[in-house]
Amino acid sequence: MSEVILRQAQAIRALFQAALADARLEPKLWRHAAAYREYFRQFGPPERFVATFDDDLRLHVSLSDHIESMIYFHEMQEGDRGLVRFLKMAVGPGTAFIDVGANIGFHTLIAAKRAAPGGCVHAFEPVRETYGRLEENLSLNALSGVTTYRVGLSDSPATATIHVPCGPNKGMATLHRDAKTPTDPEVIVLDTLDRLVASGTIGRVDVMKVDVEGHELAVLEGAENTLKTFRPLVACEFSKEHLGRAGHHPEQVTEKMATLGYQPFALDERGQVFAHVVFEEHENLVFIHRDEVASGTRD
Repeated sequence: MSEVILRQAQAIRALFQAALADARLEPKLWRHAAAYREYFRQFGPPERFVATFDDDLRLHVSLSDHIESMIYFHEMQEGDRGLVRFLKMAVGPGTAFIDVGANIGFHTLIAAKRAAPGGCVHAFEPVRETYGRLEENLSLNALSGVTTYRVGLSDSPATATIHVPCGPNKGMATLHRDAKTPTDPEVIVLDTLDRLVASGTIGRVDVMKVDVEGHELAVLEGAENTLKTFRPLVACEFSKEHLGRAGHHPEQVTEKMATLGYQPFALDERGQVFAHVVFEEHENLVFIHRDEVASGTRD
């Protein structure tokens, strides 16, 4: 990669950083995001660019990838602002954090930085290439207490076929394929959080992040005993489209969590929770156990 290309990438990143303070400029920049990704697609593998975020964390990223380019230009995925800020407040020294759908390690690193000393992070990423990049990104950062698993979580141990998009969004790998999207199939191993906890592999769970492209209900069903025992905070992505491909709808997830004593909350961009009313097409929710809500220990 030439010095010119690197300077161009850095210049675009500077524009995005400046746009954070200008509500008029930012939407205009995002309209050009796809063109930026296509431009950088020709300039080599993901390892060619390093994104710096959260002051001192680093990731190898590809600027041709949808999510990864946003991390480079904007320090986070645009739609995850509230989730990122919530996790920064929810994870602290001693926290046991579970990252289900860790991708290349963005949320894993944010949690690991805050869980020390005394805490731990368990990161699950089943796709072979993505898991390799997760490991590489962990090696870029001087953080301890992270255990990674090339395993997907579900409602029962099994093997399954995951579909990895051929296009510019590898983070959309899913067990529930969209027939219109070209994908590369890969056989993966599935396990349950309950079995890993019962076996002693995972000792405690305080906070979970679940982002598995429509497979969220199965993950939570496979964690039922864990949720009953530890009552962790659960941050969960909801997409009506993705859940629909799995034959589910968002209300099924909230109904399941209600049987375990959990209430759903929406997130604003500051990471603050508020009462959830209507499901959007795509959003992040936080589930808090009703006893914690009543006591005010997690608000």
